[in-house]
Formats: sequence, C-alpha cells, structure tokens
Amino acid sequence: MLIGVGRVKHVGPMAEYRYSGHGLRSILWERMVQHSIRPDFEVGFLLPYHQAMRYAQENPDFDPAEMNDGYLLCDRACHARRRWIDSRIAELWTMRGPCPGLGSVLRAFGVELGTFVARKIEQRVGDNEDPWPLVDQVFRDPRKHLSPSLATQINKTLMLTWQGLGADRKALMQLLSRFELSPEQATTLFVEDEREEAGIMITDTAILANPNLVYELSRQLLEPVSVWTVDRGVFPVAAVRNKHPLPDRSRIDGGNDERRIQALAVHLGEGG
Repeated sequence: MLIGVGRVKHVGPMAEYRYSGHGLRSILWERMVQHSIRPDFEVGFLLPYHQAMRYAQENPDFDPAEMNDGYLLCDRACHARRRWIDSRIAELWTMRGPCPGLGSVLRAFGVELGTFVARKIEQRVGDNEDPWPLVDQVFRDPRKHLSPSLATQINKTLMLTWQGLGADRKALMQLLSRFELSPEQATTLFVEDEREEAGIMITDTAILANPNLVYELSRQLLEPVSVWTVDRGVFPVAAVRNKHPLPDRSRIDGGNDERRIQALAVHLGEGG
C-alpha cells in the first residue's frame, strides 16, 4: 500500500520511492520475510507453546506458566538433542586423540608451521593414536616423513635441539600437548625464558607433578588457560583416557585428587 499523492518512481529493491506530488513518504519492502526455524531442527527449533497447552489440558498438575521461563523452555525443547550433541562431541575428541594441543606445542618449540606439521602427523598415525613416536622420527629425519614443503620446517638447528632435550623437557611438551592451548599459551608455558618473563617461577618437574598448575600459574596472564581446559586434558573421554593414561607422576587420581580440588577452589575463589 502506498500512502501519498501522485506518481512514484521505483529506484531499486528495498529503496525509498520518489514521489511527483505531495504527501506522506513511505518505504516499500519487496522482500518476503519468514523465520528460518523449522520443526526438523536443521536451522533451529520451534518453541512448543501449542503442545504445552494441549499437555496442560491432559495433565492438570502441569502449569503452562512455566513455559514463560525461556531457559526452561529451551531446555525442554532441546532435551532430545542433548544426547546426540554429547555423542558428537565425544566422537570429535576421540578423533582428535590424546594430543589436541600438538600443533601449538610444536610452534612453541620453534616449528613455524607447527599446526600443519601436527596435522600431517596426526593423519599418518590415525584417530586416537599417540603421535609422539612419529614426532620423534620427524625430528630425526623430516624428509622421510613429511612432504618436501613441510620438511623444510624442521631445520638442522631444531633437529639438534630435539636430540639434546632432557627427559623432563620432552615430557613437558607431551603433557602440554594434551591441552587445547593456543600457540601463545604453549610458548609461555614451555619456553623457560618466556615463563620467567611472565612471572611463572617454577620448574618443568613441578608442572609435571601437578598438571593443574598450568591453570593456576597462568590465570593472571593476558591469555590464561581455563581450569576446564586442563580438566578436559586430564580427564578426556573414556576412549582417549583408557588408551592414553597420563604418566604416573602426572596422573590425577580421580575427581577428588587434592591437586584438582585445589585448582577448582582457586577457580571458585575468583568467582568462577
């Protein structure tokens, strides 16, 4: 409907019409508007108000007013999808295996394209397999295990550095790779000079003895590691945890381990 007097000239979709006379001006919209939420849940979900009313008629104890609680409503509408989502997340973590932070750790070690190298290694070893035996082989003979372009990422200096690493240094790399860290987080925690500059005055041995220190000691940094990131690395899904348990000195003995309780207490104490 047009409101106004005189002829109008169309100047484009969703644009203002030009009037030759006087009168009120208006905007014409030439687009069909409809919601994208469908019952098949492909792009969202419908809130079941009609179902709630019918249910209330058959169940007097049910109060339809509860449906005004948006959280409760969404919770009920999504309930059927929760188990499916949880299963897909578990599959994703199993696919990623025991070392989702491998790429970031390789970056921290000095491999500029560490994520690409890690991805190639993980493809070679397969889902839910320990990548570190192949990592060792890559640092000893990169041309044998990587494409020519990626092999250039492992230069002689890195090869010699790898061979000269002490046991605790390598163990720390392996531990940190279990956490989904960013390259910056991994660098701060692994590179000793970076660690000291960040005010984290602690040894590799101490971190290996208590993985929760990764959270506790980084929480004041610009990019802290979440307590849940550490918890997920320490307690991954069963398929990963059973096949790749933490080494004895780093292992957390269940949810009530005092090291875990302390980390959670710190988290709660800071308003977590």
